Amino acid sequence: MRYNPYRDWKTGKYESAPVTKQLTGGKKRGKISTSENKMTKYEKDIVSSGILTDFPNLKRDGLVRCYEYGDFQYYFIVKGYGNYQFKGKLSIKGKVR
Repeated sequence: MRYNPYRDWKTGKYESAPVTKQLTGGKKRGKISTSENKMTKYEKDIVSSGILTDFPNLKRDGLVRCYEYGDFQYYFIVKGYGNYQFKGKLSIKGKVR
């Protein structure tokens, strides 16, 4: 007898896909992926340090600002001294060095 990974052990029936995937439709509903979630804590700390070093007198005014660091361009809002809310990250791989 061949092994079927999609066997439902409660009912003994064989399915064409995992039971959990059938119930949820295979998608995570209600989850919105933003670039803020894609930044690691280490990356946020490094970019925040660069922003604070280059622009120490930024005031909290609610404007979305842009900062270029490495191969990326970061969009952020100033929340306080050294505290930033990152809104986006854009790759600039074609930049001239």
